[in-house]
Amino acid sequence: MVKYNASDIIRFIPALMKSRKDLDKLNKNLAKVTLTGKISSLSVAKTLFEFMENTQVEFSILKDKLTDALLEEDIKRATSLIKGRTQVVIDILIRNLFERTADISFLATDYDIIELLTAQTITQEQKDFMEDRLQEYVLKYSVYDEIILLNTQGTVIMNLDKNNRITHSKDMIIAQTIESKESFCEIYRDSDLQQNREKSLIFTSKIKSHSGSVVGVLCLCFKIEDEMSKIFDKLEFNDSTYALLDSNGQVLISNHKTNKISLDKYKEDLYFDKTSLCSIAQGSSYQGYKGEGWNAFSSISYQKAFEVPQNPLDFDLKKYETTSLVSDKLQTIKIHSEDITEDLMDVALNGEIIASKTRTYSLNPILENLRIITQGIHKVIQKSSDEVFNILFRANLEELSHKASLCIEIMDRNLYERANDARWWALETRFRQELESSETNKANLTSILEYINTLYTVYTNIFIFDKNQKIIAVSNKNEQRVIGTVADGGAYSYAISNRDSQKYFVTPFEKTALYSNKETYIYTASITSLSRGDALGGIGAVFDSKVEFKAILEDVLTPAQQGLFCDEHGVVISTYNIDISIGDIFEPCLNHLPKELNSKKSTIISIDEDEYLMGICSSDSYREYKKEDGYSNLVYAVILMKI
Repeated sequence: MVKYNASDIIRFIPALMKSRKDLDKLNKNLAKVTLTGKISSLSVAKTLFEFMENTQVEFSILKDKLTDALLEEDIKRATSLIKGRTQVVIDILIRNLFERTADISFLATDYDIIELLTAQTITQEQKDFMEDRLQEYVLKYSVYDEIILLNTQGTVIMNLDKNNRITHSKDMIIAQTIESKESFCEIYRDSDLQQNREKSLIFTSKIKSHSGSVVGVLCLCFKIEDEMSKIFDKLEFNDSTYALLDSNGQVLISNHKTNKISLDKYKEDLYFDKTSLCSIAQGSSYQGYKGEGWNAFSSISYQKAFEVPQNPLDFDLKKYETTSLVSDKLQTIKIHSEDITEDLMDVALNGEIIASKTRTYSLNPILENLRIITQGIHKVIQKSSDEVFNILFRANLEELSHKASLCIEIMDRNLYERANDARWWALETRFRQELESSETNKANLTSILEYINTLYTVYTNIFIFDKNQKIIAVSNKNEQRVIGTVADGGAYSYAISNRDSQKYFVTPFEKTALYSNKETYIYTASITSLSRGDALGGIGAVFDSKVEFKAILEDVLTPAQQGLFCDEHGVVISTYNIDISIGDIFEPCLNHLPKELNSKKSTIISIDEDEYLMGICSSDSYREYKKEDGYSNLVYAVILMKI
């Protein structure tokens, strides 16, 4: 457990302060009664009051243990909340930036970009065409606010942002990109590539001619401030400080004004200062990508961190008091307290017997005070235990529903990228030329698809189908058996009759031969004629749902928790640590699925005679995905913890 100063924290927990105050008062009163009894009754009840004195000492020790245990339970709850949220900040960002590495690597091989940069003279018509094409890109991947094309000398061939009047760049990233053996470079700092910004997050990649010589550099400028704002907004502790830090603790982006965080202070990833609970989290690598070595920071005031959850409960907590939700230490202390109160009651009872036999009536008021104090001890300890259990119980429910919302958030972000990918790849000029040709070169199609799939590894296969919905090329050599088969279903039918480059279509989550007869989503988009605009066929991207969805649940949940994604009918989409098959119906959650978007709920359910805490969140939207694109697909994250 991380070190903390109890006096700094306990004043922010009113229930615990009152409990400690009441216990201190009772302990003092018990000490007085014990001393009075010893002095006034030595001749008749010496042994009895010596036993009472020992019991009072035990109670004094127990009082401190109880206060410490209650505080420790509250701290465990608070630290679990902040550590989880801090880790999510950096992990969500790393996942997002990983997608950008695939984008830049593929876009740098774009046929039209290469044609533009290898042209002996660039006409205005070519520039207009390229501007329209890159605008299409930003319409789909709305995480970018600028795209820049430069030649090898740093001269700007064109850029999208009309407010960025750059004509030439002296940034060393140009030379570094050209010389790099990697498929991309990444910087976050001030750059003349975006002079109107203090700092820019820019992904770059060299552009090679069809013969392999370097002819220029492509820059994608990521909307990092906008993205971090969206992440921070999901964390729910809105009056707290969140920040993205570099490897030296320098604040890159924050929701509050702050400049430097001392990383030495947070060697154990948690720190208690005078007024706040603070946490640092390092980014976990995602599919080998680690980013810039950034960290996430959270600082939550004690007042907020130890705030008692107020969510109403429609069940009796008493039956769960002896479950694993309460630590063994607290259970032991509670049992010990009951032993002490029983001992004190025995003292009172034996004292009455002695007083009656010896007619020592001076004992009676002492014994009466002892009874009152004993009842008070029992009442305060019971109340304190009840309150901390109530807090822990509600906090666990709150945490499960929050984790459900995080799982859904990551899922929506992931699938947003899939919708973008399919639409952009469908605009690949070489695909359009080949499908419009009287003799389609399927080897060319296959080569391009294979390259795409090496960059975008979340797909098991990417395929092209013609206007008859017949599959003619695949990216995965092990899936060549599907070539010549018909991609049957509404998503494919819509694709071959569509002319709008912003539209995409998704198959239902169902078994398909294109995913080894397992359930998944396949994202499709129309490949249209360059001259006429009508559909020539389409592209399909087979999402590796079994691997990717499970990875989301694994990243968010602890081994003690279980989770699944399901649809509005309870049909299971993915699972973690729970014995149910994909495609089955998870009946225990059916009566609890909220019908509104981004709606959370928590409760208790029974599964095979065992009881579980359950948190649920329905899918929301991310940027324009599921909000402005016409796609509707209500999905839920269901998180469980056995009681």
